[in-house]
Amino acid sequence: MAELPCVNVLVSRTDEYFRCKSDSISEMLLKYLEDLSSRQDIILYDHVSRDANKLYVSLHQLISNLEPNSRVLWAAVKVFEKLCCDMFFHNALVPNHKFIAPIAELLVTNLTLDQKLCVLRILLVLTKPMDILEREPSLRIITSKLIEYIMTDEVDVVRLSLMALVNICRSNSSVIYSLKSCITGRFFRALMNIQDDRICTKIQMLQLLFLLEPISLAVDGPPDISKTIIDITFSTMVDACNTGELLLLSEIAHFFEELTFLPTYVDFLRNYQRCPEYTENIIQLMRGSDLENVGILLDFIKALLSVNIPALLPLYPQIVEEILPWIENDTVCTKVLRILKIVVLNMENDMLVYNSIINLLDECLPVCT
Repeated sequence: MAELPCVNVLVSRTDEYFRCKSDSISEMLLKYLEDLSSRQDIILYDHVSRDANKLYVSLHQLISNLEPNSRVLWAAVKVFEKLCCDMFFHNALVPNHKFIAPIAELLVTNLTLDQKLCVLRILLVLTKPMDILEREPSLRIITSKLIEYIMTDEVDVVRLSLMALVNICRSNSSVIYSLKSCITGRFFRALMNIQDDRICTKIQMLQLLFLLEPISLAVDGPPDISKTIIDITFSTMVDACNTGELLLLSEIAHFFEELTFLPTYVDFLRNYQRCPEYTENIIQLMRGSDLENVGILLDFIKALLSVNIPALLPLYPQIVEEILPWIENDTVCTKVLRILKIVVLNMENDMLVYNSIINLLDECLPVCT
């Protein structure tokens, strides 16, 4: 790959700057950093070359050793953020250089909104590799600051903080229990009342509530987290389907499927009075939906019926009526058949529902053959 000439100049200017911190060298260094961060081809740079390695070292030096109000420091952070977008970032940059500690130190300074967002976007990348997090001493600084940010009213800061904290907790279950010292009931209340209607934010809130549920009562958290999680899951499923956001719809369906394997949530769903109401909303979504939406909705319905909720038995005929037309479609017919199998197994002791389903199958299946 062709190398960027300004990178070699930047490396030499950084070395020169730390030998003799003059204003002229500082201005030149700032110029080279700003030029590098503005280039579209920085992500095409050869990340495994010797010069690339020198670039990472120079950025680490600048981010680690300059004052928080330094323009040069924030120009270096911008270059680093740009590198975070590169697909080779984890393979080349993260394993070889300890960037989490200096980035964590920036969190404890008095940041502007733009600086907060920049640091949080970097943290989203840095908090993904589990092998780094497990031995990273700066985690306590990061998690306490993320918790503080989540309780603010800065919508984008809250969203990115949620995502970073979910990354950390998902990768390191031991971290969850260490959070008891900095999480309070006030945090849980703030988390459950986040004023952001974006579906991606709701999904992150769901995942964080779920991950932190084991410590909620120990820190005076609300006793009804399971109810909140189920309520938000169903409502967000409807929102994602109505807006056509397939990736988010799939993520919610997968999240719900995971819940149905947990005895606590199985017991809760079986006794939750609003389950029939929520299920009817999901059935309504089947009408007029395209194939991609229907495939995900069928996964959700299958997970829901697998719990065998007695209160849903009267809805079985309605469910079967909505899914049967899709048995002709090669893409989703297997999913329909799996749901039908669950329906037959669950209704065997209710003759009224049984007869309704048999009549529906008699009427519709010959047409579908």
